[in-house]
Amino acid sequence: MINCIGDEFVVTGPHGKFDYKKGVKNQIWIAGGIGVTPFRSFIQAGIPKEYSVDFFYAYNNDKEGAYIDELEMLACNENLIMSIFNLNKIVIVYKYKSCNMDLMIKLV
Repeated sequence: MINCIGDEFVVTGPHGKFDYKKGVKNQIWIAGGIGVTPFRSFIQAGIPKEYSVDFFYAYNNDKEGAYIDELEMLACNENLIMSIFNLNKIVIVYKYKSCNMDLMIKLV
């Protein structure tokens, strides 16, 4: 379990079929560029109430940021925290929780 800033963890995959419902109930999703596509589909379908997801999506520039506007609209899910990073700018971090989609952090 990751508890502190600076803790290390190993990321592997993807391996074979990707079905988040076969995993643990509290998950961290990480995507870059067009790799956001399967996560977008999962969010579109609705994340079941028994799951809690922290989703991190990073892209290099505005041209490579796939589905940004749609992701912002899909962030209306009480068990999803979405963070979006445009790496071409100094830092832009959006964190959404629930339908009000409050912008918690925005640094340009």
